[in-house]
Amino acid sequence: MRLCAAVRWGGCRREDPSGTGRWRVTSWVSEGNVGLDGRQHDRGGSALLQVLAVSLLVGADGGLARRLGYHQAGDLLEDARGVQVRCLPRGSTWRFEVGGFGYFRKVRVGHVRDARNEWRTLTALHAEGVAVPEPVALAVAGRRSALVMREVPGREVARLLVEVGDDHAAVDAFVLHRVAPLVRQLHAGGRFHRDLYWGHLFATSLGLDGPLHLIDLERVVRPRFGRRRWLVKDLAALLASWPRRPAPCLGARFLRACGLTLDRNLVRAILRKATRIRAHRPRHEGAPGDRAT
Repeated sequence: MRLCAAVRWGGCRREDPSGTGRWRVTSWVSEGNVGLDGRQHDRGGSALLQVLAVSLLVGADGGLARRLGYHQAGDLLEDARGVQVRCLPRGSTWRFEVGGFGYFRKVRVGHVRDARNEWRTLTALHAEGVAVPEPVALAVAGRRSALVMREVPGREVARLLVEVGDDHAAVDAFVLHRVAPLVRQLHAGGRFHRDLYWGHLFATSLGLDGPLHLIDLERVVRPRFGRRRWLVKDLAALLASWPRRPAPCLGARFLRACGLTLDRNLVRAILRKATRIRAHRPRHEGAPGDRAT
């Protein structure tokens, strides 16, 4: 991860030359403010009371962000390319193509912390080899943010499970040999998805080869304590959102494939949590009862 633009916060300029997230004040602006174009704008009043944080982060392939036209935060925040594929009260998602490749742009108003968390998670997991979308760039300006990532191939696994019909052997093999190792890899790093529904897994098929990706990572947590709670939540989400009935492949074999030892109390906790999840009204796509999008 590399910082392409410094942050200007009110009257001070802060930089993170090491890319570690440890900012330092390097200079002061006497009056006015700094817009997305990098120039100072005099709007009257104290600069310290006119707070505008502007930053642009790019992924490991910094050239890709430039090829997409993102040289500063404003380029990304004002990008109007593509078609809207998702609209929520807190933001929207847009898909666009450049050079024959697809990209998604997630735009938020407020919830900047979610955007930063998703960026950090995508960057870390992609570097660790976990199958997640490749992060391209993140721009933040005050309460506005925009995050661009590469499109991953395939469709929601939830749909594939419905369409496969009665081929139980193929389903069992896919879940045990493809999904379980991905979940195990995520949890081995101490991270928990918190929305680990089948609609947040993307694959081209239910075969043992081909890509399988984990998406929608804005709520991922990496807690120091209380990991069992989030482990139960993730496994219960998979069970609650299973689109087929019954779900024998999500039993003891699946837990062992996820690297867990059989624990009667753990199993009971997962079943109780799954029941509560099914009773909840889904808040977004990918949750139980909302797999049609």
